Amino acid sequence: LSLSLSLYAVDYCRGRSMWSCCRSVARPVTRLRNQVLLRWPLAAGAPTASVAPRARRTASGNTSASAPDVQHRQRRRENLLELLDGCFGDDAVDGRDPSDVPGSGDAESLAVLMMAQERKPYPNLAVPRTRWAFSVDPAECTQVCDGIHSEETRAKPWHSRCVPVGDLLLKRIGHAEPADIDRVIAEGKVSLDGTPVSAASDLAPALASLVVDLGKPLHPYFDAKTIPVDIVHEDESLLVINKQPGLLVHPAGEDQLENLLSALHARYRSSDPQLDRVPLLANRIDKFTSGVVVLTWDRKTNARVSRQFQERKVSKTYLALVHGVPTETGVVNQPIKRSATSFPSYEVHPEGKPSETTWQVLKSAGNIALVEFQPKTGRTHQIRVHAAYAGHPLLCDRIYGGGRSYTEEEIVACVADGVDLRETVSDERDMPPSCVLARCALHSAKTTFVHPSTGQPVTVEAPLHNDMNAVIRLLEAHAAKANIHTD
Repeated sequence: LSLSLSLYAVDYCRGRSMWSCCRSVARPVTRLRNQVLLRWPLAAGAPTASVAPRARRTASGNTSASAPDVQHRQRRRENLLELLDGCFGDDAVDGRDPSDVPGSGDAESLAVLMMAQERKPYPNLAVPRTRWAFSVDPAECTQVCDGIHSEETRAKPWHSRCVPVGDLLLKRIGHAEPADIDRVIAEGKVSLDGTPVSAASDLAPALASLVVDLGKPLHPYFDAKTIPVDIVHEDESLLVINKQPGLLVHPAGEDQLENLLSALHARYRSSDPQLDRVPLLANRIDKFTSGVVVLTWDRKTNARVSRQFQERKVSKTYLALVHGVPTETGVVNQPIKRSATSFPSYEVHPEGKPSETTWQVLKSAGNIALVEFQPKTGRTHQIRVHAAYAGHPLLCDRIYGGGRSYTEEEIVACVADGVDLRETVSDERDMPPSCVLARCALHSAKTTFVHPSTGQPVTVEAPLHNDMNAVIRLLEAHAAKANIHTD
């Protein structure tokens, strides 16, 4: 098995970037791992797939499996899983939605993935995390192993790249300061490939195993129960939230507890297995985008709903405030890819992924318009990129040229006198205390998909939040005053 994986990696990786190869090689490894789980099911009492382990044929023609044979299969299964987990980490399958894993479209693979995920229960995201165990991502390695920094490090072979442990932990542990990292390392709570780390400047090579065991949180933790949650729909299969702007949907960076999932875990998780409910994300929206977020209560339902999003069977409607007044209707059909020069922005590029967005102007006055967008594909920042490409970036979209924040007086000047706020407002200024809009003016208003339990179409809607409503009221008031027709 090891030889087969090595030969595959060598054959595939010729002429390709190393990190691209790592991700690509992980796909067949994940599929192979699923076949191991299918071939050697879990111990008695655990859910099993539809294919049973091969039984021994006896002299009488009947098939049976003796106790030593069963034990032998279990040992082989555990050895193979240990090998595969050691190559690419246990998270290659566990902790991921089944629909996110390549090759999981058939029923057998789905059953296998559900079995694999049962091996690793979901942690309570409302409780501060005190332990991390991960492999060093080659993409995060910024130095060569001899300690000499180089701008051409990414061109080096992955096995000669590394990263200071302190820099890596600052990225992985939320709310950690350099002094916190130094203290944790001095207390012997960080190990690299089983060896305690002596200093934050120690270099961790690519794919090395790093373990941090704090024992207790670094700081007094944030109570996720204080985060307001607007529930617009809830049943035995689904949970739909109208997410507020400025809130991440899942833990990331410093927002390990101040996010939507942590807030939901604080409300629904329980130490009693009979009462414990785990909300699982079926779709995601940006931090500063408000509106519909769909979640489910179990893995099987999550796979069904997530697959609808991936296969573009979901109808999504967004409302946005844009600079200028576009034509009444229109479409942008331009490919999108990540910008090579400006992170984390995206751009229209011939080598990008196919992307299509349609729009319809609902209201307009002066130099602001309320536009309804319907993305036909689901690329990152798709509406924002296509709106900027059409010459009408979203208000307060600082990444794509929409400014940073606007006061009520500036909005009135834009609506009444047609002032172009992109020219009058500096993107670098501090947010004034009287600002009426300070985030990207994008709202996920309506989502239609097939209910995973009933099989019938279901439409969920989320009302606009106060900041965008305030601008729309100013727009409507001036439109009525000036006797401007609006749809």
